[in-house]
Amino acid sequence: MKLIIGPNSQIGKSLLFSFVKREDVYVMSSNFLELDRFTKKLDKRERIHILEFNPLKKFCPPSDLTCIINCTGVGDPKKNQEISTISKDYSEILDFNIIDFLKKRSNISYFTMSTGGFFLGNGNYDEARNRRQIRINLDSKDINFYFLKKLKAEVVHRKFSDLKIIDLRIFGFISEFININASFFFSILIRSAIKGIKLKTTSSNFIRDYINTDDIIRIIDLILCKPKNDAVDIFSKQPTTKLEMLNFFIKNYNLKCFNVLKEIALINKPKTISSCEKAKKIGFISKSSSIENIKHFSEKIFSLHKKSKNLL
Repeated sequence: MKLIIGPNSQIGKSLLFSFVKREDVYVMSSNFLELDRFTKKLDKRERIHILEFNPLKKFCPPSDLTCIINCTGVGDPKKNQEISTISKDYSEILDFNIIDFLKKRSNISYFTMSTGGFFLGNGNYDEARNRRQIRINLDSKDINFYFLKKLKAEVVHRKFSDLKIIDLRIFGFISEFININASFFFSILIRSAIKGIKLKTTSSNFIRDYINTDDIIRIIDLILCKPKNDAVDIFSKQPTTKLEMLNFFIKNYNLKCFNVLKEIALINKPKTISSCEKAKKIGFISKSSSIENIKHFSEKIFSLHKKSKNLL
């Protein structure tokens, strides 16, 4: 059986929602009340088996466990920069406890949700990837502690090359379970459109690559067939740009935006943000583009909002 740690995160909820349709699933959560509220809405709830969550205790899951999926983390980029949040983050302790467990149960695969974001802050993405070096300005006020935490975890995981630890690098993820009050750009767009707030944004353009739940499940299923210690990039069929996203929300959801659209420079979109071929080599091909995912989940989120005015 699979164990999802952190089922209250956006990715955790999305994976639990999908996996429980086909199999029994163990879950560990630091917030039982939120987990209980979410699982009450699910079909096949009897397939969910809740385990005690305590990152400071020895990690001892049931003997029939075959796969661990760690989705823990703070679900808002701004909170990842707050020292108060960082000081209460037990993810590193939990990670080491799981690794100690894997040393005795090396047949179990351990997936963690990592990020490709630390490459993107180093100028040209492909250049940073080819160098395999990350430049960090320790004097910068804009240090992203989330990226540093994930980068450190990947370095630690590669040291245990005999264990089946797989870091899934995600560049962008959206689902109907996204926190629309968070500071993700997609959340800001959705929130502005729902509330009718005029969006203020800069004239800079950027590229985003949004995958969906099916992409993560597909890569997990493929890797489980032949697991090995590695980091794998997950990418959509085609990334999107800030300008494309703005135009979509203006046209379809009457988004009001300060007049900077004419100043936003066009970007020639690469085939994909990631140039890593590992996922393709094991048979992974995303079935949807970033803008297709945005269209699909925007419709779902707006539909949910119509049913419940308490969404915000």
